[in-house]
Amino acid sequence: MPHSFGSHSSDSIDRFAETANEITLFRPKALRIELIGSMMHSAGSSGRDALRTSLTTAIENWDYSMLVAFGTAPINGLSTRRLASIRGVVVGRADWVQTLRQADEMVHGILSAFGGYETPDNSLIEEFVAFTQDALEPMTDLMVNSIWNETNRNRTAAFSEARRSQKVVQTAIERINEISQSVRLISLNAAVEASHAVAAGRGFSVIAEEIRSLSEQIESATQDAGDEVEALNLN
Repeated sequence: MPHSFGSHSSDSIDRFAETANEITLFRPKALRIELIGSMMHSAGSSGRDALRTSLTTAIENWDYSMLVAFGTAPINGLSTRRLASIRGVVVGRADWVQTLRQADEMVHGILSAFGGYETPDNSLIEEFVAFTQDALEPMTDLMVNSIWNETNRNRTAAFSEARRSQKVVQTAIERINEISQSVRLISLNAAVEASHAVAAGRGFSVIAEEIRSLSEQIESATQDAGDEVEALNLN
């Protein structure tokens, strides 16, 4: 069950900190990245370098979003208690934590794949497409809905408390949208660079399209919730 928007014990905050520390150290292991590596290898070093450069900013933005979600990056305007509450909604769900870590692993795997791998393996594209459709999209919807429902329960108990919680929800939605924008940037840069990579580009464009589709669905889901929160804040 998600954490409530009430106070949290020092033990729970310590658990958030431990998870945050783990995510900052987490980097891809045992990813099947041979296909992308092989394609970019065939495109030559200039193609690999151009794509790696174009993705660097997007990867850095993704890293920051992950740090926000797991508690090591600040969110301006929120108290420590509120910050722990909103992060607890994510960290308190083991399935969400695992899904976010899978996403982090795949995003960094895409970047680190542009090396000298020579063995094609279609499983990477298949795995990424299935992941975006079956795991990351539903998880994002659940995250928004859970935070929103938790706020509604607080509003029933105490309107003033809910009004403050709505601001936390709004911040959470903004953070989710940050991740969406990072994913969109990865998609756009990948599509542009892939168009110059001939055969390599055809394969990578599949991944670029899936990332773009995912970011649009995240934006759509969070836009509706964000509009409702904004309307409530004006009342």
